Amino acid sequence: MNLALKFVLELAALSAFAFWGAETGSGVWAALLAVALPGAFVLLWGRFAAPRAPQRLSVVFRVPFELALLGLACLALVGIGATAPAIAFACALVINVAGAFTLRQWSA
Repeated sequence: MNLALKFVLELAALSAFAFWGAETGSGVWAALLAVALPGAFVLLWGRFAAPRAPQRLSVVFRVPFELALLGLACLALVGIGATAPAIAFACALVINVAGAFTLRQWSA
């Protein structure tokens, strides 16, 4: 269940970055940001954090890396004034991190 929550958080982060890009820019710039930011997230996550990543970081580096990316998604929501979704995202992230440590899922 906790790994499913983590997957939902990853999808929510994609949406947050796309939404931030669309709201921050205007015209073509908004469309570019709305596509490029989630793309950068997917590239970084897939390269360094995903279970089958070619250069998966060790747990010592992966935990802060994942938390930083997901934290940036939360800040993106705050940045566009979506306070309630940002709070919900942050609460879900705290629950997920607590579950990951309790269930020892960081090595998974």
